[in-house]
Amino acid sequence: MGTSSSFGGIGKGKPTSPSWTGNGGDDGTDNNPDMPDPQEGKPSEPQRPDTETTVQPLTNLRSSRINFGKYASQNRDLHHLRKGVSSYVRQGLGGAKNASSRMATTRKTATSLYNVVQNFVRLGRDEAITLFQLTDLRDRGLQNVFTALADFVCTPGSGFDEAVTRQAYLKTVEQFPTLGIDDQGEMTAAMAEAIVQTFITESIFCRIIVDVGENIRKYAELSSIEQIEQDIHDYIQGAIRQRLQERLSGMDALAQDEVERHIQEVYEDAFEILSGEGE
Repeated sequence: MGTSSSFGGIGKGKPTSPSWTGNGGDDGTDNNPDMPDPQEGKPSEPQRPDTETTVQPLTNLRSSRINFGKYASQNRDLHHLRKGVSSYVRQGLGGAKNASSRMATTRKTATSLYNVVQNFVRLGRDEAITLFQLTDLRDRGLQNVFTALADFVCTPGSGFDEAVTRQAYLKTVEQFPTLGIDDQGEMTAAMAEAIVQTFITESIFCRIIVDVGENIRKYAELSSIEQIEQDIHDYIQGAIRQRLQERLSGMDALAQDEVERHIQEVYEDAFEILSGEGE
């Protein structure tokens, strides 16, 4: 499915909504009503440890940055792209398990997104829109509805991880047409899985670009940056697509308290694949 434009990076504050939402929404105000809990009776979530103190920091990005720089400057040799991603996971993040742990904010958003799309599958489009108190957007299509849900789905906060996660979420919503989602139609289980799968892919891509993308911009011709970022996106997507499909299929059979743990394992699997691709 791919991205449609170069990754814009993360500026100060939260990324703004796409222009097609019609919300304006970049003045820092929250014009949406408080959203209901889509999982009524859901047990309260345990307190999570501070990831800044419990997860190993990025320690060695040198190899990854060198390889991304070589990819950008040496005729886009796939060998350097593979090595760049692999060393990013292995050396920069300290392996797949630690990489998944670093994505705590994103995993929480992935879990929330999964719960939301399941409401659209189980309840139907109109009833789900009513549940989330967005009936004024009923005729404006699912892209507008899901953009309005950004503050509900994404983990609140103005930190760096929250900004990266929100960027990945908005990029996922932008891709609804390419995912075969009819703006005015019903959401199927296959569409719901595709949305979550796309978000996981986008979140990993955004994280990598933010952490090591500076060498792409340093060594690549300005006119080729967008294509290089597209190459990286397509490589990540191609490497983990099948595994994500396998792991996300049948998640509706999981109990609510098992979903977040399963999402964590999905991220760990994805990073494990990416860490071995450079061998």
